[in-house]
Amino acid sequence: MPRKKSIERTDLGQKLLAGCLQNNERSYSQFYDLFKTKMYGLCLRYARDEFEAQEFLQEGFIEVFKSLKNYNNTGSLEGWVRRIILNVTLQQIRKNMSIPKALPLQEEIYQSDLKNDLSDDHFTNKKKVLKSMQQLPEGYRTILNLYAIEGWSHKEIAESLSISIGTSKSQLNRARAYLRKILKSKI
Repeated sequence: MPRKKSIERTDLGQKLLAGCLQNNERSYSQFYDLFKTKMYGLCLRYARDEFEAQEFLQEGFIEVFKSLKNYNNTGSLEGWVRRIILNVTLQQIRKNMSIPKALPLQEEIYQSDLKNDLSDDHFTNKKKVLKSMQQLPEGYRTILNLYAIEGWSHKEIAESLSISIGTSKSQLNRARAYLRKILKSKI
């Protein structure tokens, strides 16, 4: 059944895209409704709070609607929308970003994190993790999302954020340590 639902969603997306290209207001609204939940979740991972996530989402959909005529039916429509929203989100973050050079972490926490992965028992509650991730400094949060969730390489992150590969790697390690510290304090 999930495959059939995916096909129906794709067909609906294509129909709504055609309506948007004809400037049908209802199609724009339904197109937004079709993708808003998943895209809001994406924005929420990069945002400090819900308000900022809503800003990212709004700016992202403005760009999506401006770019609809450029969609060339290669790849999934949802993936294309997601990529635009992510790019707009990253642009917004770059405008305000200053990656912390160093955060005062206890050395033993940082060192112990280098031996661990993000798959501890502490990570079972998604809402708890999301709220904790939102407490991370913007640079840490962005790099952690791009690497651990989006699957970007350090090279891709470095190019996108105009930082060195080494900075990307160290910020990821520090983000993990800081996130672990936040989560342990909530136990």
